[in-house]
Amino acid sequence: MRRHIVYLREVASSLGEAVGARLEAEAAFSLLTLDVAQEGGALTVEPDRVVWEGVDLLQASVVVVEKPVFAWPQAPVAEPEAPEGPGDSVAARWRETSALLLSALHATALRVPVLPAPAVARLACSPFACLDRLARHAIPVHGYLLTSTQASSGSVTRDVCGSDLAHRPGAPGDGDARILLDPGEGEILDVLAIGGRGVLAGRYPTIEAWAADGDPAPLEGSLSPEVQALVHAVAVDLSLEFVRIAVAPEKELRVVWVDAGPDLGRLDRIHGGRVADLLARHFLEIASGRKGALHP
Repeated sequence: MRRHIVYLREVASSLGEAVGARLEAEAAFSLLTLDVAQEGGALTVEPDRVVWEGVDLLQASVVVVEKPVFAWPQAPVAEPEAPEGPGDSVAARWRETSALLLSALHATALRVPVLPAPAVARLACSPFACLDRLARHAIPVHGYLLTSTQASSGSVTRDVCGSDLAHRPGAPGDGDARILLDPGEGEILDVLAIGGRGVLAGRYPTIEAWAADGDPAPLEGSLSPEVQALVHAVAVDLSLEFVRIAVAPEKELRVVWVDAGPDLGRLDRIHGGRVADLLARHFLEIASGRKGALHP
């Protein structure tokens, strides 16, 4: 039976086309819109089928979700000045469509591998939860603090919310909650892990350069076994199919940050199209029934 890979993409993303082009000779490929409900598309959840823009997800070999979906209680955009009615506000529509998306993904995950699993969304929207869980599980983590106070000298400020379908991190406003990272010396490695293994990496000269979120310089050579072991431990502990991990490799090896909803399209650009290649290969292996670190 021919393998069928369904890719649910963000509206503005072109990564799905690149992945599909690499899979056309190996598997059937359906490229669908992830935020289909917000865009007014067709999505139906029934006991024995989940029909997403005419494709039954329960008949797929694997379903890929480009960006985690989280059910925020408020709309991610401002309300219009004069909504049509209390049941037709932006917030009400957003809650309803988000609930429908999540129902479809959870129902699909009961029958078909969904990458990443729907539960990952809570980690994508809360980097603090990632760091806190790793620290509690004795995985070395750089110093961090959840607070609403301004950063002290040398500290790095990060948005308390991470990246998911509805939200992109920004600079916290006055009095807003934030995560403060301790000052640090030495370079930061920016590692993309797929299936529990670091597959691509860049480097920043300092933690401040990393926090500025420019493109990293390419890493010459391969990751050390120690860094690979740490990356593997993070991906397995958090059950993250693809994850971007910032690692401080000097002195005491430690995790600085975890992005559970990475911008895969941007990373594909940074790494010259290699992300699409690696993702296509990984999705094909999962669709073929491969067992691995995240699929025992």
